[in-house]
Amino acid sequence: MTEAKVIFNFEGVNVTIQCSKQEPIKDICQKYVNKIDKNINSLIFLYGGNQLNFTLNFNQQSNSLDKERNIIKILVFKNEDNECICPKCGEKIKPNTEKKI
Repeated sequence: MTEAKVIFNFEGVNVTIQCSKQEPIKDICQKYVNKIDKNINSLIFLYGGNQLNFTLNFNQQSNSLDKERNIIKILVFKNEDNECICPKCGEKIKPNTEKKI
């Protein structure tokens, strides 16, 4: 089993979680939120400008360069008051707004 690392950046603080390349992203994120004592549903996880797909594993989620290095970096944001983060520009958007993404 090949070891890998996921570096989460939340509010300027990096936290590294060790994992296997076959481990589901949701499980890796759950390890992270357990470590920082947060609810997984209260956060948004972005990788490469897109929201993480919790159904994929590390290998499936990572791009080819990160796959070679066995490291991915994930940006983490608070999901406050049903606000969402636009995966393209990173801007906060509220539901039911008429703004085009």
